[in-house]
Amino acid sequence: MTQKLLGVVLAIGMLGVCALAQKTSTVQGVVVTIGPDGDRSVVAGAKISLDGPAYITAESNEEGKFVINGVPQGSYEITARSPGMTAERNIEIFPGTVSEVMLWMKLETVNESFTVNGKGNEIATVYRVEVR
Repeated sequence: MTQKLLGVVLAIGMLGVCALAQKTSTVQGVVVTIGPDGDRSVVAGAKISLDGPAYITAESNEEGKFVINGVPQGSYEITARSPGMTAERNIEIFPGTVSEVMLWMKLETVNESFTVNGKGNEIATVYRVEVR
């Protein structure tokens, strides 16, 4: 009797786990950039973020690949950042699916300006860098 009850409880628990697993998805892909010679290069160590119904982060491996499991259904903006480069795109996640994403990194625009203020023998320099 106890074994039957334990078996029923385990079966109900497994059904719950399976139902929960089907409500989430996987996002996987690769982060790449185009070099000055036109060749495609992978970007290792890029910081990946999914922003939507949930906020989830990951990092690309040495082959530029990433995998994010347990992503709830919904609309997301996926972003990849690496020093001096960024990539963004919108994706739609459906339950129980695997979404393949290729993120093309582009150079960020950098605007730099500086101001020199002086009075007598004292000079103060102020630097401002904007990244867009």
